[in-house]
Amino acid sequence: MDNTYDKVLDSIIDSVQFIKRVDNDKEMADAYVDSYMTKQQRLRDKRVTELLELYVSGYKYKNQSNKWYKGLLLLCSCSILIAFTVVFIILIFNMDFSNDAVSVTSMVEVISVCITFLSLIVGILTIIVKYVFPENEEEYITRIVEIIQNNDLENKKENIRAQTKSLQEDEEKKKIIEAIKEL
Repeated sequence: MDNTYDKVLDSIIDSVQFIKRVDNDKEMADAYVDSYMTKQQRLRDKRVTELLELYVSGYKYKNQSNKWYKGLLLLCSCSILIAFTVVFIILIFNMDFSNDAVSVTSMVEVISVCITFLSLIVGILTIIVKYVFPENEEEYITRIVEIIQNNDLENKKENIRAQTKSLQEDEEKKKIIEAIKEL
């Protein structure tokens, strides 16, 4: 069965001229060389690779530190909310509600002030979280890389067109020279 597979694979490889079988690790490790890539594109690819490597290492560090900061921020936020809630509950229980007419309105006013103050604290914490942990921070680097890759792709297409046209012109010149020589 394995022998049949090798025979079929060999026949497919033989039928396709530009594919050759790789038999050792050295050939596998050889880098692919793109004949249409310019020197500028190779340099840009090198710089983009360096940029991405720096970004990846910075992103790993940022994720680790963000976890720590998020935990600390959550702990502080919960502590502040619990502390103010306890203070407001103590304040409500220590109020003098001896007068019935005043007690209902006073209770409503105190509860509304407590809720307003707690909402203000939550709003401030939300703003702090949005400032410390921006939402679209990763989008910027991916957009830059996308633009560079699209630009390089367009340049490569143009290089291929130019080289193909140049090869066609060379072929036509050779045919003309051969035709002239035959005369």
